[in-house]
Amino acid sequence: MRKKELLTKLNDRKAEDLETYITSKSMWSPVTKFVEEKGLQNDYRETDFIKFLRKVKEKNSMNYAVFSYYSLKNLAEALGIDVKWKLVRRKAKLKKPSDREQQKPTLSTEQVEKMVSTVKENGYDYEKFFLALSTSYGCRRIELSRVREKDVFDDRILIRTGKGGEIREQYLPEQIRPIVQSFEFNGNFTVDVLSDVFHDIRKKVKVKKQDRMGWHSLRRGLVTEFRKKVSQGDGYSDADLFKFVRWKPNSRVTEMLSIYDNSDPIEADREMFEIHPFVEMWGG
Repeated sequence: MRKKELLTKLNDRKAEDLETYITSKSMWSPVTKFVEEKGLQNDYRETDFIKFLRKVKEKNSMNYAVFSYYSLKNLAEALGIDVKWKLVRRKAKLKKPSDREQQKPTLSTEQVEKMVSTVKENGYDYEKFFLALSTSYGCRRIELSRVREKDVFDDRILIRTGKGGEIREQYLPEQIRPIVQSFEFNGNFTVDVLSDVFHDIRKKVKVKKQDRMGWHSLRRGLVTEFRKKVSQGDGYSDADLFKFVRWKPNSRVTEMLSIYDNSDPIEADREMFEIHPFVEMWGG
């Protein structure tokens, strides 16, 4: 059963609720499979969900089982069913990470400086645009692909985060403002195309290719150098860096600190750019 078929079988209110609760396209897969197996009903029993999830756990990874659990929980809430069942995680056996998983290429300040100077002198406009955003904000590849013309303002830019962090406007520093504001958004820069853009820049500066090297290598380099600056500067902390690079809170304490921090985020960004390790490379 497809999403459209499921929605047409629900009344307007429940269909609207279901689309409100299930915002991710991939979440529809467990939901439609569940409905195919159990039939479309106004009310399901707790055992219907538990039996279905038990089979999912047996045939798939634990991550997919957890994902299916939250998808079905959204279905239940959209249908007005009181959800009291919980998914019990089995203890996973710890395995030594593969060599590939342990490889996390990080670009050095010298490599970043060479990339910036080369692209400033000989790069295409799109290379300047994406490299400027990456070196300034540590943008993930998916975040770069989501930037639109409507997201660029006089002194700020909207960064649509890729991993559950806060989607918010960030201060647009003067050093990269001309590049960002003059960019013509007339290409389809998918994540795959952006990978090619990164490696085109890498080849220009003759940086040796490593497994898993990409835009995230610039992000790691930025965070590495930023932490050195934060530790040396008065009035800065890792929490400031945490917010600047749009990390999702990984604990309830961090989440609450984020909620109760009422400082102006744009002003906070402006202060972070005062100790930014890469942004001055674009000046002049």
